[in-house]
Amino acid sequence: MTIGKPNLKIIVDGVFFQLHILGVARVWMELLKAWIKSGYAENIIVLDRQGSAFNFPPDAVFHPLGTMPRLPGLKYRLIPGYSYENAQTDMQMLQEICDEENADLFVSTYYTRPINTPSVLMLHDMIPEIEGLDEPQWKQKHECIRSASAYIAVSQNTAKDFSHFFPEIDHVLVKVIYNGVDHQVFRPASLTEINQFKQSYGITKPYFLLVGVRTGYKNALLFFKSFAQLPNQEDFSIVCVGGGWGIEEQFKEYITQTQILKLQLTDQELSMAYSGAITLVYPSLYEGFGLAVLEAIACGCPVITYPSSAIPEVLGKAALYIDDDIEIMKRALITIQHEQIRQTLIQAGLAQAEKFSWSKMAEEVSNVFIDETLKFLNLREINLIIFPDWSQSEGDLYIQLVEVIKKRVSDINSYKTTLLIYVLDDTEGETADLLLSSIAVNLMMEDEIDITENLEISLMLDINEKHWKSLLPHLHGRIILDAENQEVIVKFSAEKLLVWK
Repeated sequence: MTIGKPNLKIIVDGVFFQLHILGVARVWMELLKAWIKSGYAENIIVLDRQGSAFNFPPDAVFHPLGTMPRLPGLKYRLIPGYSYENAQTDMQMLQEICDEENADLFVSTYYTRPINTPSVLMLHDMIPEIEGLDEPQWKQKHECIRSASAYIAVSQNTAKDFSHFFPEIDHVLVKVIYNGVDHQVFRPASLTEINQFKQSYGITKPYFLLVGVRTGYKNALLFFKSFAQLPNQEDFSIVCVGGGWGIEEQFKEYITQTQILKLQLTDQELSMAYSGAITLVYPSLYEGFGLAVLEAIACGCPVITYPSSAIPEVLGKAALYIDDDIEIMKRALITIQHEQIRQTLIQAGLAQAEKFSWSKMAEEVSNVFIDETLKFLNLREINLIIFPDWSQSEGDLYIQLVEVIKKRVSDINSYKTTLLIYVLDDTEGETADLLLSSIAVNLMMEDEIDITENLEISLMLDINEKHWKSLLPHLHGRIILDAENQEVIVKFSAEKLLVWK
C-alpha cells in the first residue's frame, strides 16, 4: 500500500542563470513568469545559486552575466554556486535540500541532479552529442539524462536525436513541448517605433539582420560570402544582435564597403529591429528549436533560413528556405527584397507565430510534472477509485472497505488492478492506513487472503482540478459505497465515472 502525494512540491535549480544568459535562460524565465501568472508557482521553490537571483530596479535594461531578476511571487532558497569539478558534492547537497523541503520532483535549468528524488529533464538540443564533445559539463549532462524519470524535448527533431543517441531510454518517457514567444513584446512595431529605433542607432539604410552566435554551425559565413557578391551591397547595412561584442575577423573581408552595426538590445528594441529589417538571415545548420526565427515572424519579419533540424517545425511554410550554397543564398537575398514576396512571408509568419506561446508551454510542462506525481499512485492497467465518507464510524468504514477489498482480491484481474482510496488530509490518511493494516491482518488470519500479493492499494491525498484532469484518463471506474464523500464527488463530477461492480 502506498500513500500518493499528487500535490507537487517542485525544486527548480536556477543554475543556468549563474552560468549563462542565453536562449535557455529566456525559456526558463518565461516559464517561471507564466507559472506566477497562473498560480502554479505556489508549488515551486527556486534554488538561487550564489545570489544570482538579484533584486534589479524595475526599470533595469540589462542584467549582468550570471544573474537573473528575482521575480515576485516565487519562493527562493539561496545555495552555493555550481562548478563541474564538485558535481558529486553538489549532487549530495541537492538531495539534502530535496529532503528538507519534502520535494516531490526536481527540475534543473541545466544539468544538475539530486541522488534519488525523481527529476524531469528538459532537452533543448543534442549539439554536444552531434559534435562529439566530451568536456565535463557534457558528461554531467549524460549522467542527468540516465538518472531522470521523464524528459521534455522542445521539438520533434530534438526528441528524434535524443532517441538516436540514447536508444536505451524508452521514447514514451519523452514529451515534445514547443517553446513560446511573448506576443506582447514580439509584435510588429509601428513605423514610428521603427524609425525611432533606426535613429537611435544611426541606421540610415535598409538592413539585413543577424541574431545570436554567428560562428561554427550557426553558419553566418555563408551570408557574408553571399552578401559580398550582391551588385548593390553598398545600398544596405548589416545589423548583428548578440553573439559577442565584436565582429569576427573571418567576416570582415566581405564587408569592407558596408556599414555593420554590432548591438546589444533590450527585448523591446529587438522587436523593433526585427520589424524594421529586410529579413532575418538565419542559415544555422542545426537548431534544437530556434527562438530567434519565432521571434522574427511574430514581429512580421521574413526569414531566410536553412531547412535543418527543428526549423521547419517552427516556421512551417513561413520562410524562404535555402541550401547551404553561396549562389542560392545570394538569390534569396535578392528575392526577399520583392515586396509581394515579403508580404506573403510576413502574413504567413504572423499566422504561424500564433501557434506558440509561453503560457501554452508552461501549461504543458506543468502537466508533465503533474503526470509524474501520478507515479506515486502506482497506477496499473485497471484503476478504480472509491470516495469514503471518513466522518462515519470506523466500524462502518471497516465493513465497507473489507467488502470492496475482498471482491477486488478475488477478481481474476487483481494482479493488474490499483484501488485508489480518496482521503482529504493527513488525518484521514492515518485513519485509512490503520484500517487497511487491520483489514490486511484479519483477512490473512481469518480467510488466508493476502491483499498485498496481487492488488495494489493507494491512498490518494486531496488533489486539485488540474491533478484530477490528468488522472481522469487513467481511471476505469468508481466503486460505489454505502456512505460517500458527496462533496468531492460533485466537485470532480465523479458521478460520471463508469460504475464498477
